[in-house]
Amino acid sequence: MRALLKGRNIGVLAGILAILPVCFWPLRKTTDMEFWERLLDAGHLPFFAVLAGLFFFLARAVVQSATRAAWLALAASVTIAAGIELIQPLAGRSASLTDFLNGVAGALLFGVGVAVHAQGGGRARLLVYLALCVIVTVAVFRPPWLEFKGILWRRANFPVLGDFETAPELRLWVGQGGTDTSQTRLSLSTNAVTRGTFGLRIDAAQGDWGGVTYSAGEMDWSSYSVLRFDLFNPGTAFRLGVRVSDDGDCSAIGKRFDRELEVPSGWTHVRITSEDIKHGPKNRLLNLRSIRRLTLFGGQNQPARTFYLDAACLE
Repeated sequence: MRALLKGRNIGVLAGILAILPVCFWPLRKTTDMEFWERLLDAGHLPFFAVLAGLFFFLARAVVQSATRAAWLALAASVTIAAGIELIQPLAGRSASLTDFLNGVAGALLFGVGVAVHAQGGGRARLLVYLALCVIVTVAVFRPPWLEFKGILWRRANFPVLGDFETAPELRLWVGQGGTDTSQTRLSLSTNAVTRGTFGLRIDAAQGDWGGVTYSAGEMDWSSYSVLRFDLFNPGTAFRLGVRVSDDGDCSAIGKRFDRELEVPSGWTHVRITSEDIKHGPKNRLLNLRSIRRLTLFGGQNQPARTFYLDAACLE
């Protein structure tokens, strides 16, 4: 213990204590949540690689063997990774197996790097290790990259909200509603199309509020007069809610734009004016300069149903 409390070790211990609270910091982003959540998931890889490095530095003050110090650092990092996921629900965050595995991967990469350095083996072994680092890093950061491609698509194609011709734009549309055992599924389809080759097939789950949400990214809708989209219903008529949320308090009906549509069998071509959307809230004007979400959803206790969406845009 005395060895740990000497010189630079105190600074390292302070560094560990300073960075650990980051793992419990609440995520306050209100738009593009899928991207930020996937990025934080991936961030556990470099975070725990650094943490393992700090523990390794401390372990070297106690043991002479670099390999043994690496094992101690790995054990400490994995223990903390598991402990964080167990404690996070108490701090308003959710436990995540992905976060834990990414943290373990980061600690392992550091440990393998120490082993490669300690055992030698020359250029070939180093290249294999670097290749492993690249492969693992690419695999871990692929999910946030795919989400980011959706954000890039939105910026490049606005005021088009959904043409459904490419995979990246599907990242902007997220199925919602249903139950723990019945989830809404989204896919590209050629069955019902009004523009291009594909439309969006929405297999709305049985249960409450089954439908789809578009991440609008706080884009400015104020220069456009109409929100339009095409729906195709292959089954019997049903009612569909349309909700538009801005950067204000949209937590309840009357605080955002809400409208209920009757969707008969066949095609329905929806046109909603920007003036109607702006005047949706009861006690304020919706901020068309910062729209966060567009949601299409069924009601409570709804049966599973399939419908199609295409040509969603502003005009």
